[in-house]
Amino acid sequence: MSKDKALAVKKSTGLVFQDLQNEFSESIQVRRDLLEVPRLKLNNAMSQAVNAGLAQVGDFSCLSRGKNYGKEVTIIPLIIKESASFLDKETSEVVCSTHDLVKNLNGFNCNQCPHKAYWNDWGTKKEPKVPKCKASIDMIVLIEGDSDPVELNFRKNNHKAGRALLNLIVNDPKKIPFGRKYKLHSQQVPNGKFLYQIVNPSKIEISEISADSLSSIVKIARNLLEKKKVNKIVMEVENEDAPY
Repeated sequence: MSKDKALAVKKSTGLVFQDLQNEFSESIQVRRDLLEVPRLKLNNAMSQAVNAGLAQVGDFSCLSRGKNYGKEVTIIPLIIKESASFLDKETSEVVCSTHDLVKNLNGFNCNQCPHKAYWNDWGTKKEPKVPKCKASIDMIVLIEGDSDPVELNFRKNNHKAGRALLNLIVNDPKKIPFGRKYKLHSQQVPNGKFLYQIVNPSKIEISEISADSLSSIVKIARNLLEKKKVNKIVMEVENEDAPY
């Protein structure tokens, strides 16, 4: 099939779905607080989006929404927090996690971790160690051009990029998270025998948000903040698909 024909088929299919959206607009009737905020992920070789054919290694994508944004993506931060999680190396399933770095989800104090994996235990100067529980900078963001928020996590080797981005946001003269937008780029780096992708901490581009866009962003941010106050923001189930 030629490229022009493929584009024509894609456009025709898109129009069909638009018609169906109107027809079936009432077919999903559930509470909005049951719906998860999906994750925007940077894909490595074992990522689900790569295995599904949605994205290539080094692409940013959202598997839940079936969207691939390519090797760079422009985000608008809305809410920023920290968390930590301890994952089983064999299954990549979450063993323990905390949303505030103080208590885990079962109410135990993190500094008395029942798994002996406290996220802030780096050992001593004589006997240093790396915590098994990994801290993360978590952001709920808008992707430029989209109207629905996604979650973006900066953990392990991406933590450096998260800190760099966080400092840019905090030092924005407007003093709000969505005062500007930020373009992130993927970067390939070695890790022993493997090559893997990280968010490039030295290549974060800043640009201004137009006045026309700001009003819709504010509306979305206010809605999220109200949900956060009553703990109605539900995140996509966390897993790990990259050795970083």
